[in-house]
Amino acid sequence: MNKKFLAPIAAVLAVSFFLLPSGGAEAKNFRNRKSFSVTGDGSNADASIVYVGGVSTSTDHYRKVSFSGLKMANPFSYTAYRQIDPTSGFGNDAWSFDDHYFMTDGNLWFYYGDSTTMDGTTTYHDYSVGNKRYFQYYGGTKKKKRKNSAYKTYEVNVTGTENDADATSQEGTEPAYYYRRVSVPELNTANLVDYGIFSKNDFPQGFSDESWMLENSNYFLADGFLYIAYGYKYGSNFYRFDDGGTIFRFFTYSDGKRKKGRLKKQYVKKYSFSVPNDPNAADKVLSSDDGDGSFYYEYYKKIRIKGAKTEDFPNIQVIRKNSFASGYANESWSHRDFAITDGYLWVYYGYKDVDENGVGEYKDSGSGDYRAFLYR
Repeated sequence: MNKKFLAPIAAVLAVSFFLLPSGGAEAKNFRNRKSFSVTGDGSNADASIVYVGGVSTSTDHYRKVSFSGLKMANPFSYTAYRQIDPTSGFGNDAWSFDDHYFMTDGNLWFYYGDSTTMDGTTTYHDYSVGNKRYFQYYGGTKKKKRKNSAYKTYEVNVTGTENDADATSQEGTEPAYYYRRVSVPELNTANLVDYGIFSKNDFPQGFSDESWMLENSNYFLADGFLYIAYGYKYGSNFYRFDDGGTIFRFFTYSDGKRKKGRLKKQYVKKYSFSVPNDPNAADKVLSSDDGDGSFYYEYYKKIRIKGAKTEDFPNIQVIRKNSFASGYANESWSHRDFAITDGYLWVYYGYKDVDENGVGEYKDSGSGDYRAFLYR
């Protein structure tokens, strides 16, 4: 989603929150819930990651939020959301899947802004300040507290060259991506396990403790296998994301059990739906004025999730069927971000840039077949 529409509303200084434990009258779809606000500027971050370039220096700023019991080696099944700007057109109580953070033991570190220094001048930009909401779940199909949150953990160092990929993929004019395959026997895209995937950070400057970043792209799912990208080719040049490789952890929160050789049901409820490649089919179109006479439009389709409330949203995984133009040809699916309102899941599927002369062309960015799986 475009960050123009995802800047949450202004909040109090630093971080404030409340925690609602399971067992209360409101606790229906989650184990614990924390609501909090994140804000800051270029001078008061809890962590600042520095990237030095040839002509400028970029610094990403993070706010630390504590979560009791959170472990990098065995994290809870959870989802974080950020409130969408009420002026965007979504209304006062709309929330977007939040993936801009990293994890250490006991803490999530939320990215809220960045600074750029060039020719001695530093400019700060807000990105993700405002209200956030965190839901901790049991994971899988049962409301049962477990000693280990994840049933299984797959850890792999992903690296490779242009010539030894297990798979490649390319869409349109995008770069071609190169993947390493990881065997996950309980992975079935029609009967999806509840899961989480993180990569170990190797920050250049500013944070040296062990930490892990949530991943929501550069991987895809197929029956029995997880494919993780390690590099890409743009034109005739091949680039690795990390020359030394990147360590990934893939956690499964459904039990992965089989009966008579067949995988038992790994979810509570499943929604299958299609999103057309048609701007006229949108249930909501958001627009923003770029200030120079040009406009930007985003197109959304809504899916009814019966009984779901933004204050009590169920544990959910949303995936979209891939349609690679070249490379991997078997059926595969990828994670998709989403937004929520009371009773609805919203999928962003297209956009249009209109210049100051009123000229613009609709572009597809998410039509196709979808599956949404609900868990405990």
